[in-house]
Amino acid sequence: MVAVASMMISAIVKKPSLKDPINKCDAEAVKKALDEGADANETWTSFSAIGWASMQTNCEIMKVLIDKGADVNYKSGIFGTALCKVVEDESCEPSKRVEANYKSLTAMLKHFKDTAELIEKGYWNKRYTDIKTYSPIVDRVKLLVASGVAVNAPNGSNSSTAFLAAVRLKKHEVVKALLASGKADFESRENQFKTNLGKISDWGAAYKYEKGSRATVRDWSKLPSENNALLDACENNDLDMVKILVEANANVNCIKKAFTTSSMGEKNWLIGPLDIATSKKSAEMVDYLKSKGAERMNDQ
Repeated sequence: MVAVASMMISAIVKKPSLKDPINKCDAEAVKKALDEGADANETWTSFSAIGWASMQTNCEIMKVLIDKGADVNYKSGIFGTALCKVVEDESCEPSKRVEANYKSLTAMLKHFKDTAELIEKGYWNKRYTDIKTYSPIVDRVKLLVASGVAVNAPNGSNSSTAFLAAVRLKKHEVVKALLASGKADFESRENQFKTNLGKISDWGAAYKYEKGSRATVRDWSKLPSENNALLDACENNDLDMVKILVEANANVNCIKKAFTTSSMGEKNWLIGPLDIATSKKSAEMVDYLKSKGAERMNDQ
């Protein structure tokens, strides 16, 4: 009877949820919920508690969850990992969060007398519009990396990684933080996880391309057609990012394939960083890449 009663009580007692305290950026309430049995890996709306905390709060709350066993590598089919989301989603920026909260406050004030009434009723807190409430993106990234997040995991749509996204979005400090982990993959490609194409590093060492040569049909099929981090930085005409990547030992002669079609038929091309910099007419980038040993893959 005692065992049955215990089972019935367990069924009735519901674990506290982390959703409300995380949404309110309330570190003390998060700690209290965890102490009372909340699950550090609770999920709602297709994402985990650490995912939402990484997006919406600060390092203090993230660390509380991580110390209680939150899985930093939980992957949502919509968002990917917490790292992917916090790097890719511009709304995670502190200024964007404050801006969004001000809009929410304006909307709520249509139904209440003033902010004091909202605070009294528990619907509002001054910290929501205090930019200091939200840790800088790079600090959140550093904490996730230090906690063992998979730096090269694909995002929710399997189209990119946090590292590639940071390069594409010109987030220089985030790229430096990811490079500091020693795990960022220079040869990951945009859409690699969708296409399942082999990376250059998987097969290229055994095949020496001469400048301007046309790949055989068999080898051509193995070449990636998408950008890696350095090619992305060159496409963005982002010399500072190019320097960050090259100084971290990115291959200045990495390549991708492309083709053109004309009345003479289809022609296959190899494209490297120096080809892109030349096409962008970026003399400074061209000079820098040449100084680091970059070569043209074609002279067209």
